[in-house]
Amino acid sequence: MDEVISVLEGEFGRGRARIYLGKENKPIDLGDPSQDEKNQIYIAQIHRDISKNYVAILINRGDPNAVSPAFLNPVDNSVRTPSAEPSESPGWSAHLIISTKDQNGYHRACLEQMPHVPSSSILTAFDQIVERALENNPQYTYEFFTRTSGKLVTSHRPYRPRIEVSKVPSEALAKDLRQGTLSRITLSKKAEQYQGPGEGDMIRKQRHQIVLAVTPEKDKNKVTALVKGILSYAKEQDFDTISFKVNDLPGGRSSEPRVPVDEENALDQLFVRSIRLTDFPQELAQCYAKLSPQIVSKMHILLESDEFWK
Repeated sequence: MDEVISVLEGEFGRGRARIYLGKENKPIDLGDPSQDEKNQIYIAQIHRDISKNYVAILINRGDPNAVSPAFLNPVDNSVRTPSAEPSESPGWSAHLIISTKDQNGYHRACLEQMPHVPSSSILTAFDQIVERALENNPQYTYEFFTRTSGKLVTSHRPYRPRIEVSKVPSEALAKDLRQGTLSRITLSKKAEQYQGPGEGDMIRKQRHQIVLAVTPEKDKNKVTALVKGILSYAKEQDFDTISFKVNDLPGGRSSEPRVPVDEENALDQLFVRSIRLTDFPQELAQCYAKLSPQIVSKMHILLESDEFWK
């Protein structure tokens, strides 16, 4: 972990701790013709607190395709839409706090949820920043042995340090899957054109659905793997919603969590434990140029509280 953070710190100091995004918010190579300075994910600040054993990182996202905010005055029904400068775009921030204390091979971390940016995109940004920084660095290679014509040949191949994440499951869904029985998964998406019998102009709307009846399974690890796999499939096939029917819950209850697949943080919504932080002394902002001490302080408390990591 420290190796990756050190590389990110070095790239931040050089002004290179950033990746650019293109169509569908996918990363693009530096120098790509579509590169837009307003469309990127970048590290705005990194701070190590040695006395409290944590590293705080502020990640910013600029998105020129996002709708600018509007302010409504209900009294006189007036609307004010601030105009952006030519080099500006709507932006969001996320604070990431990582403990430097080793917990049986792991390091605790808390990530502030950022609109339109899933945790996987932030990890992708880190990986690409590290990859670019260590390109052609002979220190990050390993020896690979092959036998050619009876002779042992040694070559060197590159490797890159990276942060692997083991997410603490969402309490609600994890508990339901543990206590109940997953019985049905439903994938749904809007159908753009009617192709059935009769006059098409009589059909106001239609949806395509795939309904999967699930055989009861006692191995909860297999159930979780199935749910994650189906969600990935739903995103690949352009389904816009997915729901999971869980029966046999305590008290005869059932639940059916429904998630919009087109939201990039759908996996985070379903599988990552979320905790709402409240009672801030000052009003929070959507985007920051520097780390917010009040946010960092409350997230650090979570890192140190064992009850949130069970």
